[in-house]
Amino acid sequence: MTGRDFAKSRLYQYVDEVGYRAFPDEKGDFTFVPWTFSSTEEKDNSIYVQGTCPQPGVSLIEEVDKFLSSGGEETHKLWLKNALVTFNRAADAALGKKLPIGVVGPAQCILCNDGSMLFLPPTLLTRAIESRSKEVYSRLLGCWIHPVLEGACSLRFTQSVCGYFIGTGSLPYDCLDTEKRMEDYRDKNFVPIQYKNPSVSPLLAQSINNYLSVGAGKQNISVKQNTDSCVIPGTEIPWEEFEKTDKLFFTNETSVKEYTLKLDKKIDTVRFVRKYSTG
Repeated sequence: MTGRDFAKSRLYQYVDEVGYRAFPDEKGDFTFVPWTFSSTEEKDNSIYVQGTCPQPGVSLIEEVDKFLSSGGEETHKLWLKNALVTFNRAADAALGKKLPIGVVGPAQCILCNDGSMLFLPPTLLTRAIESRSKEVYSRLLGCWIHPVLEGACSLRFTQSVCGYFIGTGSLPYDCLDTEKRMEDYRDKNFVPIQYKNPSVSPLLAQSINNYLSVGAGKQNISVKQNTDSCVIPGTEIPWEEFEKTDKLFFTNETSVKEYTLKLDKKIDTVRFVRKYSTG
């Protein structure tokens, strides 16, 4: 995006949008300190928005991408699980403190070497990723969010995607075509986590599956659904249940194949009726 396009799109108004550094304490709570980008620079016909990260760190979505592309050793799996759980517990803490952290998935998080996390300002991050190709957008952001949900509903959906990834090593809605993925949201076209990883506890499976189903069945899936109009349980995902899980980032291909055969028939029927219904 050129400087002229950047100005026309009015993205400059979000350069001062606040993100947060999250510092965990020994009691499991978090302290949040506001953070903003500090400058912009035009280079090679593109605008770069810059800010200073007080500590060296790694991008959480880059670590997720490494696993999705090539798998990972057990030590990396454990690190990735802990990082995602801490990221989501910080998001819960921010929600409790009514901070406008606007969680949009792992692409938002930089894990710093001192144990803190940087939550990048969500609007500018989202708009920047939207300017990439459809496939890149879906991989970095789209598959992690439900774009018509807001507030606590949106957060719980994104958290359930993270939980599903920890349990199975895959994403529940992984179609890179946004329109087709929206239809999958509507029809709950995903394999419940317990069929992929039978060692996931019933309590954890119920929580994740319920939140992944938020917004399903909406007649107009393109209309924003705010927190008040989207009735979901208010409880947090029981992250501690992962400690009882025998295997992480694991999928039982046999049970998935059996369930998928039934799911495909169900989805085909639902979509056939919808397409040809006159009601």
